[in-house]
Amino acid sequence: MLFKLQSKGLELTSKVEGYIEKKITRLRRYFPRIESIHVWVQAGKERHSEKKFQVKALLHLPGRVYLSGGEVGRNVEEAVDLLSEKLERQIEKYKNKR
Repeated sequence: MLFKLQSKGLELTSKVEGYIEKKITRLRRYFPRIESIHVWVQAGKERHSEKKFQVKALLHLPGRVYLSGGEVGRNVEEAVDLLSEKLERQIEKYKNKR
C-alpha cells in the first residue's frame, strides 16, 4: 500500500506525521485491499476561527473506486480523528453495497 502525506502552510513534526499515518492506515482493518492513501494537511486561513487545521484524504480501492473526505479541527490530531471516523463509515457503506 502506498501512503503519501503532504502539508501546506505548516511544518509537520515526525510525531504528528506518525500519528496521521497510524490513524489513517488503521483503515486497512476495515478494508485490507486499500491500494493507496493520499493525505493533505493544511493550516487554515481564517485568523478568528477556532478550527484552524484542515485534513483531507483520498483512498484508492481496487476497481477504480475512490473514497475521499475532509475535516477541520482545532489541531491536526482532532481533524485526523474526525476524518478517520468519516472514512470508516464510507468504507462500511461501500462494503455493504457490494
